[in-house]
Amino acid sequence: MATTANIGIQYQNRLMHLIKTLNFYDTDNELSLFEQLLSTRVYVVSLLITLFITISFASIIPQTRLITVSLPSPNNFEKLADSYRSTIICHCSQATMYHKELFSFNPQFHQVCSSNLIDEEWFSSLFNTLTNNYYPLDFRLMASAQFQILSLLCRISRQTIYDALSDFYTTSFFSARALTRAVYNDYMITLFQQFNTTTLTNHRIYNNFISSIIDEHRFISALRTNFYTRSIPDSDKYETFPAIYPKNVNLTQSSFISNGICRCDQTSSCIYPAGIYNQSKVIIPNEVFIHDASLQFVVPGFQVGCVPQNALLQSTLECFYNQSCLDIVIKLTGALPTVRALNMSNFSRFDPTTTLSIIFDQLMLESWHNSTDFVAYFRICAPKTCTYSYKQRFYIIYIITVVTSLVGGLSKVFNIVSPLTVKCFRRLCYRQVSTIETEERDKLNISMPAFIYNLKLKNELLLILIYLKLTEMKT
Repeated sequence: MATTANIGIQYQNRLMHLIKTLNFYDTDNELSLFEQLLSTRVYVVSLLITLFITISFASIIPQTRLITVSLPSPNNFEKLADSYRSTIICHCSQATMYHKELFSFNPQFHQVCSSNLIDEEWFSSLFNTLTNNYYPLDFRLMASAQFQILSLLCRISRQTIYDALSDFYTTSFFSARALTRAVYNDYMITLFQQFNTTTLTNHRIYNNFISSIIDEHRFISALRTNFYTRSIPDSDKYETFPAIYPKNVNLTQSSFISNGICRCDQTSSCIYPAGIYNQSKVIIPNEVFIHDASLQFVVPGFQVGCVPQNALLQSTLECFYNQSCLDIVIKLTGALPTVRALNMSNFSRFDPTTTLSIIFDQLMLESWHNSTDFVAYFRICAPKTCTYSYKQRFYIIYIITVVTSLVGGLSKVFNIVSPLTVKCFRRLCYRQVSTIETEERDKLNISMPAFIYNLKLKNELLLILIYLKLTEMKT
Protein backbone atom coordinates (compact mmCIF):
# COMPACT_ATOMS: atom_id res chain seq x y z
CA MET A 1 0.00 0.00 0.00
CA ALA A 2 2.84 2.34 0.93
CA THR A 3 4.62 1.59 -2.32
CA THR A 4 1.45 2.30 -4.34
CA ALA A 5 0.93 5.57 -2.46
CA ASN A 6 4.54 6.57 -3.07
CA ILE A 7 4.20 5.82 -6.75
CA GLY A 8 1.04 7.93 -6.87
CA ILE A 9 2.80 10.80 -5.12
CA GLN A 10 5.72 10.48 -7.52
CA TYR A 11 3.43 10.66 -10.56
CA GLN A 12 1.63 13.61 -9.02
CA ASN A 13 4.91 15.41 -8.38
CA ARG A 14 6.07 14.69 -11.91
CA LEU A 15 2.80 16.01 -13.30
CA MET A 16 3.03 19.19 -11.23
CA HIS A 17 6.64 19.60 -12.31
CA LEU A 18 5.64 19.10 -15.95
CA ILE A 19 2.90 21.70 -15.64
CA LYS A 20 5.23 24.19 -13.93
CA THR A 21 8.01 23.68 -16.44
CA LEU A 22 5.80 23.37 -19.56
CA ASN A 23 7.33 25.73 -22.07
CA PHE A 24 6.20 26.16 -25.69
CA TYR A 25 8.50 29.15 -26.26
CA ASP A 26 11.87 27.78 -25.16
CA THR A 27 13.28 28.58 -28.59
CA ASP A 28 12.29 32.24 -28.44
CA ASN A 29 15.45 34.09 -27.41
CA GLU A 30 13.61 37.40 -27.10
CA LEU A 31 11.72 36.15 -24.05
CA SER A 32 13.13 35.53 -20.65
CA LEU A 33 12.49 32.17 -19.03
CA PHE A 34 9.81 33.73 -16.85
CA GLU A 35 8.12 35.26 -19.88
CA GLN A 36 8.30 31.95 -21.75
CA LEU A 37 6.58 30.09 -18.91
CA LEU A 38 3.99 32.83 -18.46
CA SER A 39 3.25 32.93 -22.22
CA THR A 40 2.79 29.16 -22.22
CA ARG A 41 0.25 29.38 -19.41
CA VAL A 42 -1.64 32.22 -21.11
CA TYR A 43 -1.70 30.17 -24.31
CA VAL A 44 -2.98 27.00 -22.58
CA VAL A 45 -5.66 28.83 -20.54
CA SER A 46 -6.91 30.75 -23.60
CA LEU A 47 -7.04 27.58 -25.64
CA LEU A 48 -8.92 25.68 -22.92
CA ILE A 49 -11.48 28.47 -22.48
CA THR A 50 -12.04 28.64 -26.24
CA LEU A 51 -12.33 24.87 -26.41
CA PHE A 52 -14.93 24.83 -23.62
CA ILE A 53 -17.05 27.57 -25.21
CA THR A 54 -16.86 25.97 -28.66
CA ILE A 55 -17.83 22.51 -27.40
CA SER A 56 -20.69 23.96 -25.34
CA PHE A 57 -22.24 25.84 -28.26
CA ALA A 58 -21.64 23.01 -30.74
CA SER A 59 -23.34 20.58 -28.35
CA ILE A 60 -26.36 22.72 -27.43
CA ILE A 61 -27.28 24.08 -30.86
CA PRO A 62 -29.32 21.41 -32.78
CA GLN A 63 -27.83 20.39 -36.09
CA THR A 64 -29.63 19.06 -39.18
CA ARG A 65 -28.39 15.65 -40.23
CA LEU A 66 -29.03 14.58 -43.83
CA ILE A 67 -29.11 10.81 -44.33
CA THR A 68 -29.18 8.99 -47.68
CA VAL A 69 -30.41 5.41 -48.04
CA SER A 70 -29.71 3.50 -51.25
CA LEU A 71 -32.27 1.16 -52.87
CA PRO A 72 -34.74 1.13 -49.96
CA SER A 73 -37.14 -1.80 -49.67
CA PRO A 74 -40.88 -1.16 -49.13
CA ASN A 75 -40.61 -2.16 -45.46
CA ASN A 76 -37.56 0.02 -44.92
CA PHE A 77 -39.26 2.95 -46.64
CA GLU A 78 -42.36 2.59 -44.46
CA LYS A 79 -40.28 2.57 -41.28
CA LEU A 80 -38.40 5.67 -42.40
CA ALA A 81 -41.64 7.35 -43.48
CA ASP A 82 -43.20 6.70 -40.06
CA SER A 83 -40.19 8.22 -38.30
CA TYR A 84 -39.34 11.06 -40.71
CA ARG A 85 -42.66 11.72 -42.44
CA SER A 86 -42.10 15.45 -42.95
CA THR A 87 -38.56 15.30 -44.34
CA ILE A 88 -38.20 12.04 -46.27
CA ILE A 89 -37.83 12.39 -50.04
CA CYS A 90 -37.60 9.46 -52.46
CA HIS A 91 -37.61 10.27 -56.17
CA CYS A 92 -39.25 7.57 -58.30
CA SER A 93 -37.11 6.11 -61.05
CA GLN A 94 -40.38 5.46 -62.93
CA ALA A 95 -42.75 8.35 -62.29
CA THR A 96 -45.51 7.32 -64.72
CA MET A 97 -47.54 4.18 -64.12
CA TYR A 98 -50.93 2.89 -65.25
CA HIS A 99 -53.96 2.30 -63.06
CA LYS A 100 -53.98 -1.31 -64.21
CA GLU A 101 -50.69 -1.78 -62.36
CA LEU A 102 -52.11 -0.31 -59.16
CA PHE A 103 -55.76 -1.41 -59.01
CA SER A 104 -57.58 -4.70 -59.25
CA PHE A 105 -61.36 -4.98 -59.60
CA ASN A 106 -63.75 -7.89 -59.32
CA PRO A 107 -67.20 -6.29 -59.64
CA GLN A 108 -70.06 -8.21 -58.03
CA PHE A 109 -73.50 -7.71 -59.55
CA HIS A 110 -76.95 -8.20 -58.11
CA GLN A 111 -77.72 -11.89 -57.95
CA VAL A 112 -80.62 -11.52 -60.39
CA CYS A 113 -78.01 -10.94 -63.12
CA SER A 114 -76.67 -14.45 -62.59
CA SER A 115 -80.03 -16.14 -61.97
CA ASN A 116 -82.39 -18.15 -64.20
CA LEU A 117 -84.71 -15.14 -64.31
CA ILE A 118 -82.69 -13.59 -67.13
CA ASP A 119 -82.23 -16.80 -69.10
CA GLU A 120 -83.88 -16.94 -72.50
CA GLU A 121 -85.48 -20.26 -71.54
CA TRP A 122 -87.32 -18.55 -68.67
CA PHE A 123 -88.73 -15.54 -70.49
CA SER A 124 -89.52 -17.63 -73.58
CA SER A 125 -91.65 -19.87 -71.37
CA LEU A 126 -93.66 -16.80 -70.33
CA PHE A 127 -94.68 -16.11 -73.91
CA ASN A 128 -97.19 -18.17 -75.87
CA THR A 129 -99.75 -17.80 -78.61
CA LEU A 130 -102.33 -16.44 -76.18
CA THR A 131 -100.12 -13.70 -74.77
CA ASN A 132 -101.45 -10.92 -76.98
CA ASN A 133 -104.99 -11.76 -75.88
CA TYR A 134 -104.36 -10.92 -72.23
CA TYR A 135 -105.77 -7.74 -70.78
CA PRO A 136 -103.17 -4.90 -70.36
CA LEU A 137 -103.36 -5.23 -66.56
CA ASP A 138 -102.44 -8.92 -66.70
CA PHE A 139 -98.90 -9.87 -65.63
CA ARG A 140 -98.73 -12.44 -68.42
CA LEU A 141 -99.11 -9.86 -71.20
CA MET A 142 -95.75 -8.14 -70.73
CA ALA A 143 -93.92 -10.56 -68.37
CA SER A 144 -91.81 -12.07 -71.15
CA ALA A 145 -90.87 -8.61 -72.47
CA GLN A 146 -90.08 -7.35 -68.98
CA PHE A 147 -87.71 -10.22 -68.16
CA GLN A 148 -86.03 -9.74 -71.54
CA ILE A 149 -85.54 -6.10 -70.58
CA LEU A 150 -84.23 -7.20 -67.17
CA SER A 151 -81.69 -9.39 -68.96
CA LEU A 152 -80.79 -6.42 -71.13
CA LEU A 153 -80.33 -4.18 -68.07
CA CYS A 154 -77.87 -6.70 -66.63
CA ARG A 155 -75.92 -6.83 -69.89
CA ILE A 156 -75.88 -3.04 -70.17
CA SER A 157 -74.63 -2.75 -66.59
CA ARG A 158 -71.87 -5.29 -67.13
CA GLN A 159 -70.77 -3.74 -70.39
CA THR A 160 -70.83 -0.22 -68.95
CA ILE A 161 -68.66 -1.25 -66.02
CA TYR A 162 -66.20 -3.26 -68.11
CA ASP A 163 -65.87 -0.40 -70.61
CA ALA A 164 -65.31 2.06 -67.76
CA LEU A 165 -62.69 -0.23 -66.24
CA SER A 166 -60.96 -0.58 -69.59
CA ASP A 167 -60.65 3.20 -69.86
CA PHE A 168 -59.63 3.49 -66.23
CA TYR A 169 -56.91 0.85 -66.55
CA THR A 170 -55.28 2.68 -69.46
CA THR A 171 -55.20 5.99 -67.60
CA SER A 172 -51.76 6.92 -66.31
CA PHE A 173 -50.84 7.99 -62.82
CA PHE A 174 -47.90 10.34 -62.22
CA SER A 175 -45.86 10.18 -59.04
CA ALA A 176 -42.53 12.02 -59.06
CA ARG A 177 -41.85 11.11 -55.44
CA ALA A 178 -42.67 7.95 -53.55
CA LEU A 179 -45.84 8.39 -51.52
CA THR A 180 -46.19 7.05 -48.01
CA ARG A 181 -48.68 4.24 -47.50
CA ALA A 182 -51.21 6.55 -45.82
CA VAL A 183 -50.99 9.21 -48.53
CA TYR A 184 -51.07 6.56 -51.26
CA ASN A 185 -54.17 4.89 -49.78
CA ASP A 186 -55.97 8.22 -49.37
CA TYR A 187 -55.12 9.17 -52.94
CA MET A 188 -56.27 5.81 -54.30
CA ILE A 189 -59.55 6.09 -52.38
CA THR A 190 -60.14 9.54 -53.85
CA LEU A 191 -59.20 8.27 -57.31
CA PHE A 192 -61.62 5.35 -57.00
CA GLN A 193 -64.42 7.57 -55.73
CA GLN A 194 -63.93 9.88 -58.71
CA PHE A 195 -63.98 6.89 -61.05
CA ASN A 196 -67.14 5.50 -59.43
CA THR A 197 -68.90 8.87 -59.54
CA THR A 198 -67.90 9.48 -63.16
CA THR A 199 -69.05 6.00 -64.23
CA LEU A 200 -72.45 6.35 -62.56
CA THR A 201 -72.91 9.89 -63.87
CA ASN A 202 -72.16 8.87 -67.45
CA HIS A 203 -74.51 5.90 -67.09
CA ARG A 204 -77.33 8.10 -65.83
CA ILE A 205 -76.82 10.60 -68.63
CA TYR A 206 -77.00 7.84 -71.22
CA ASN A 207 -79.99 6.18 -69.57
CA ASN A 208 -81.89 9.46 -69.27
CA PHE A 209 -81.15 10.18 -72.92
CA ILE A 210 -82.61 6.83 -74.04
CA SER A 211 -85.63 7.28 -71.77
CA SER A 212 -86.28 10.76 -73.12
CA ILE A 213 -86.19 9.43 -76.70
CA ILE A 214 -88.75 6.74 -75.82
CA ASP A 215 -90.98 9.26 -74.06
CA GLU A 216 -90.70 11.86 -76.81
CA HIS A 217 -91.41 9.60 -79.78
CA ARG A 218 -94.24 7.71 -78.09
CA PHE A 219 -93.50 4.38 -79.71
CA ILE A 220 -96.53 2.16 -79.97
CA SER A 221 -96.08 -1.07 -78.05
CA ALA A 222 -96.91 -4.24 -79.98
CA LEU A 223 -98.52 -5.49 -76.76
CA ARG A 224 -101.12 -2.68 -76.89
CA THR A 225 -100.12 -1.46 -73.45
CA ASN A 226 -99.80 2.25 -74.31
CA PHE A 227 -101.79 2.62 -77.51
CA TYR A 228 -104.10 0.33 -79.37
CA THR A 229 -105.64 0.62 -82.79
CA ARG A 230 -108.77 -0.63 -84.44
CA SER A 231 -110.08 -0.44 -87.94
CA ILE A 232 -112.85 1.93 -88.83
CA PRO A 233 -115.87 -0.02 -90.10
CA ASP A 234 -116.41 0.08 -93.85
CA SER A 235 -113.01 1.74 -94.30
CA ASP A 236 -109.38 0.80 -94.80
CA LYS A 237 -108.35 3.30 -92.14
CA TYR A 238 -107.42 2.78 -88.52
CA GLU A 239 -107.83 4.89 -85.44
CA THR A 240 -105.52 4.89 -82.42
CA PHE A 241 -106.58 5.27 -78.81
CA PRO A 242 -104.34 5.91 -75.77
CA ALA A 243 -104.34 3.42 -72.92
CA ILE A 244 -105.77 4.78 -69.67
CA TYR A 245 -104.63 3.27 -66.36
CA PRO A 246 -106.06 3.73 -62.88
CA LYS A 247 -103.83 5.81 -60.60
CA ASN A 248 -103.04 5.75 -56.87
CA VAL A 249 -104.07 2.14 -56.45
CA ASN A 250 -104.29 -0.03 -53.34
CA LEU A 251 -104.90 -3.46 -54.80
CA THR A 252 -105.32 -6.81 -53.05
CA GLN A 253 -107.14 -9.95 -54.02
CA SER A 254 -110.22 -8.80 -52.12
CA SER A 255 -110.25 -5.03 -52.59
CA PHE A 256 -109.70 -2.50 -55.30
CA ILE A 257 -109.40 1.23 -54.69
CA SER A 258 -108.48 3.69 -57.45
CA ASN A 259 -108.20 7.43 -57.36
CA GLY A 260 -107.69 9.20 -60.67
CA ILE A 261 -106.39 8.08 -64.03
CA CYS A 262 -103.11 8.13 -65.97
CA ARG A 263 -103.14 8.50 -69.78
CA CYS A 264 -100.34 7.01 -71.89
CA ASP A 265 -100.64 9.79 -74.48
CA GLN A 266 -99.57 12.24 -71.76
CA THR A 267 -96.85 10.18 -70.06
CA SER A 268 -95.30 6.78 -70.52
CA SER A 269 -94.81 6.35 -66.76
CA CYS A 270 -98.30 5.08 -65.96
CA ILE A 271 -98.10 1.91 -63.86
CA TYR A 272 -100.49 -0.53 -62.23
CA PRO A 273 -99.92 -3.52 -59.91
CA ALA A 274 -99.46 -6.62 -62.03
CA GLY A 275 -102.06 -9.32 -61.51
CA ILE A 276 -103.10 -12.61 -63.04
CA TYR A 277 -106.71 -12.77 -64.15
CA ASN A 278 -108.89 -15.77 -64.98
CA GLN A 279 -110.47 -14.16 -68.01
CA SER A 280 -109.71 -11.61 -70.63
CA LYS A 281 -111.67 -8.53 -71.49
CA VAL A 282 -112.25 -6.50 -74.58
CA ILE A 283 -110.53 -3.12 -74.61
CA ILE A 284 -113.07 -0.33 -74.92
CA PRO A 285 -111.76 2.92 -76.46
CA ASN A 286 -111.22 5.77 -73.99
CA GLU A 287 -112.20 3.52 -71.08
CA VAL A 288 -110.05 3.13 -67.97
CA PHE A 289 -108.53 -0.34 -67.65
CA ILE A 290 -110.23 -2.18 -64.83
CA HIS A 291 -110.58 -5.84 -63.89
CA ASP A 292 -112.16 -6.01 -60.48
CA ALA A 293 -114.08 -9.27 -60.77
CA SER A 294 -111.67 -11.82 -62.22
CA LEU A 295 -108.40 -11.17 -60.33
CA GLN A 296 -106.69 -14.41 -59.28
CA PHE A 297 -103.32 -13.28 -57.93
CA VAL A 298 -101.36 -10.07 -57.46
CA VAL A 299 -97.64 -10.43 -58.15
CA PRO A 300 -96.15 -8.54 -55.15
CA GLY A 301 -94.02 -5.58 -56.16
CA PHE A 302 -94.39 -6.10 -59.90
CA GLN A 303 -95.96 -3.47 -62.13
CA VAL A 304 -97.51 -3.24 -65.57
CA GLY A 305 -97.99 -0.02 -67.49
CA CYS A 306 -97.65 1.92 -70.71
CA VAL A 307 -94.16 0.69 -71.58
CA PRO A 308 -92.64 -2.59 -70.34
CA GLN A 309 -89.33 -0.88 -69.53
CA ASN A 310 -90.83 1.88 -67.37
CA ALA A 311 -93.14 -0.56 -65.61
CA LEU A 312 -90.23 -2.90 -64.90
CA LEU A 313 -88.03 -0.11 -63.50
CA GLN A 314 -90.79 0.77 -61.03
CA SER A 315 -91.18 -2.86 -59.99
CA THR A 316 -89.47 -4.80 -57.23
CA LEU A 317 -88.26 -8.40 -57.12
CA GLU A 318 -89.81 -9.23 -53.75
CA CYS A 319 -92.01 -12.01 -55.17
CA PHE A 320 -88.96 -13.63 -56.77
CA TYR A 321 -87.16 -13.86 -53.42
CA ASN A 322 -90.00 -16.07 -52.22
CA GLN A 323 -90.17 -19.58 -53.67
CA SER A 324 -93.86 -19.93 -52.75
CA CYS A 325 -94.72 -16.73 -54.59
CA LEU A 326 -92.64 -17.81 -57.58
CA ASP A 327 -94.31 -21.22 -57.61
CA ILE A 328 -97.73 -19.54 -57.85
CA VAL A 329 -96.53 -17.42 -60.76
CA ILE A 330 -95.13 -20.51 -62.50
CA LYS A 331 -98.36 -22.42 -61.93
CA LEU A 332 -100.64 -19.64 -63.20
CA THR A 333 -98.47 -18.75 -66.18
CA GLY A 334 -97.29 -22.22 -67.18
CA ALA A 335 -93.69 -20.95 -67.12
CA LEU A 336 -90.52 -22.99 -66.69
CA PRO A 337 -90.92 -24.91 -63.41
CA THR A 338 -87.20 -25.40 -62.72
CA VAL A 339 -86.52 -21.74 -61.99
CA ARG A 340 -85.51 -21.13 -58.39
CA ALA A 341 -86.15 -18.04 -56.27
CA LEU A 342 -83.39 -15.58 -55.45
CA ASN A 343 -81.42 -16.40 -52.31
CA MET A 344 -82.60 -14.21 -49.45
CA SER A 345 -79.52 -15.06 -47.38
CA ASN A 346 -77.09 -13.68 -49.97
CA PHE A 347 -75.57 -10.38 -48.91
CA SER A 348 -76.98 -7.44 -50.81
CA ARG A 349 -76.95 -3.72 -50.30
CA PHE A 350 -80.38 -3.64 -51.93
CA ASP A 351 -83.50 -4.62 -50.03
CA PRO A 352 -85.94 -7.00 -51.81
CA THR A 353 -88.41 -4.11 -51.91
CA THR A 354 -85.94 -1.83 -53.70
CA THR A 355 -87.20 -0.83 -57.14
CA LEU A 356 -85.25 -1.95 -60.18
CA SER A 357 -84.92 1.71 -61.13
CA ILE A 358 -82.73 2.29 -58.08
CA ILE A 359 -80.79 -0.93 -58.64
CA PHE A 360 -80.19 -0.13 -62.32
CA ASP A 361 -79.24 3.44 -61.39
CA GLN A 362 -76.37 1.81 -59.46
CA LEU A 363 -75.54 -0.38 -62.50
CA MET A 364 -76.92 -3.48 -60.74
CA LEU A 365 -73.67 -3.39 -58.78
CA GLU A 366 -73.37 -4.85 -55.30
CA SER A 367 -69.68 -4.13 -54.87
CA TRP A 368 -66.63 -3.21 -56.91
CA HIS A 369 -64.44 -5.52 -54.84
CA ASN A 370 -61.53 -3.24 -55.61
CA SER A 371 -58.11 -3.36 -54.05
CA THR A 372 -54.82 -1.57 -54.48
CA ASP A 373 -51.35 -2.77 -53.58
CA PHE A 374 -48.92 -0.27 -52.05
CA VAL A 375 -45.99 -2.68 -52.36
CA ALA A 376 -46.65 -3.06 -56.10
CA TYR A 377 -46.77 0.73 -56.42
CA PHE A 378 -43.48 1.15 -54.56
CA ARG A 379 -41.75 -1.48 -56.69
CA ILE A 380 -42.86 0.30 -59.85
CA CYS A 381 -41.76 3.63 -58.41
CA ALA A 382 -38.42 1.97 -57.50
CA PRO A 383 -36.58 4.91 -55.90
CA LYS A 384 -32.81 4.52 -56.11
CA THR A 385 -32.17 6.65 -53.05
CA CYS A 386 -34.14 8.14 -50.19
CA THR A 387 -32.97 11.13 -48.20
CA TYR A 388 -34.28 12.35 -44.88
CA SER A 389 -33.11 14.78 -42.23
CA TYR A 390 -33.55 15.32 -38.54
CA LYS A 391 -32.31 17.63 -35.77
CA GLN A 392 -29.72 16.33 -33.31
CA ARG A 393 -27.84 17.82 -30.36
CA PHE A 394 -24.47 16.56 -29.10
CA TYR A 395 -23.58 15.25 -32.54
CA ILE A 396 -20.01 14.14 -31.93
CA ILE A 397 -18.85 14.36 -35.56
CA TYR A 398 -20.13 17.92 -35.86
CA ILE A 399 -18.52 18.86 -32.54
CA ILE A 400 -15.17 17.41 -33.63
CA THR A 401 -15.42 19.18 -37.00
CA VAL A 402 -16.20 22.55 -35.42
CA VAL A 403 -13.53 22.19 -32.75
CA THR A 404 -10.92 21.09 -35.28
CA SER A 405 -11.67 23.87 -37.75
CA LEU A 406 -12.07 26.67 -35.21
CA VAL A 407 -9.59 25.77 -32.49
CA GLY A 408 -6.93 24.89 -35.04
CA GLY A 409 -6.91 28.45 -36.34
CA LEU A 410 -7.26 30.04 -32.92
CA SER A 411 -4.35 27.95 -31.65
CA LYS A 412 -2.06 29.69 -34.11
CA VAL A 413 -3.48 33.07 -33.13
CA PHE A 414 -3.00 32.36 -29.42
CA ASN A 415 0.51 31.11 -30.13
CA ILE A 416 1.39 34.52 -31.55
CA VAL A 417 -0.70 36.69 -29.24
CA SER A 418 0.25 35.08 -25.91
CA PRO A 419 3.93 36.25 -25.87
CA LEU A 420 2.87 39.71 -27.03
CA THR A 421 0.26 39.85 -24.29
CA VAL A 422 2.83 38.88 -21.67
CA LYS A 423 5.29 41.48 -22.94
CA CYS A 424 2.65 44.20 -22.95
CA PHE A 425 1.48 43.22 -19.50
CA ARG A 426 5.02 43.24 -18.10
CA ARG A 427 5.71 46.62 -19.68
CA LEU A 428 2.58 48.05 -18.17
CA CYS A 429 3.48 46.61 -14.81
CA TYR A 430 7.04 47.97 -15.13
CA ARG A 431 5.77 51.42 -16.01
CA GLN A 432 3.38 51.40 -13.09
CA VAL A 433 6.12 50.35 -10.67
CA SER A 434 8.48 52.99 -12.09
CA THR A 435 5.83 55.64 -11.70
CA ILE A 436 5.25 54.72 -8.07
CA GLU A 437 8.97 54.76 -7.29
CA THR A 438 9.36 58.13 -8.98
CA GLU A 439 6.46 59.56 -7.04
CA GLU A 440 7.90 58.26 -3.76
CA ARG A 441 11.28 59.63 -4.62
CA ASP A 442 9.81 62.99 -5.54
CA LYS A 443 7.92 63.08 -2.29
CA LEU A 444 11.13 62.29 -0.44
CA ASN A 445 13.04 65.02 -2.26
CA ILE A 446 10.37 67.56 -1.46
CA SER A 447 10.15 66.80 2.33
CA MET A 448 13.96 66.70 3.19
CA PRO A 449 14.59 70.51 3.52
CA ALA A 450 11.55 70.86 5.72
CA PHE A 451 12.81 68.04 7.90
CA ILE A 452 16.23 69.74 8.33
CA TYR A 453 14.61 73.09 9.05
CA ASN A 454 12.39 71.54 11.72
CA LEU A 455 15.38 69.81 13.24
CA LYS A 456 17.34 73.06 13.43
CA LEU A 457 14.33 74.80 14.94
CA LYS A 458 14.02 72.12 17.61
CA ASN A 459 17.71 72.45 18.49
CA GLU A 460 17.45 76.21 18.86
CA LEU A 461 14.40 75.88 21.08
CA LEU A 462 16.20 73.32 23.19
CA LEU A 463 19.20 75.67 23.63
CA ILE A 464 16.91 78.51 24.67
CA LEU A 465 15.27 76.33 27.28
CA ILE A 466 18.63 75.22 28.65
CA TYR A 467 19.80 78.86 28.87
CA LEU A 468 16.70 79.93 30.71
CA LYS A 469 17.10 77.08 33.19
CA LEU A 470 20.71 77.97 33.96
CA THR A 471 19.85 81.66 34.45
CA GLU A 472 17.21 80.70 36.92
CA MET A 473 19.57 78.58 38.96
CA LYS A 474 22.15 81.46 39.31
CA THR A 475 19.60 83.78 40.71
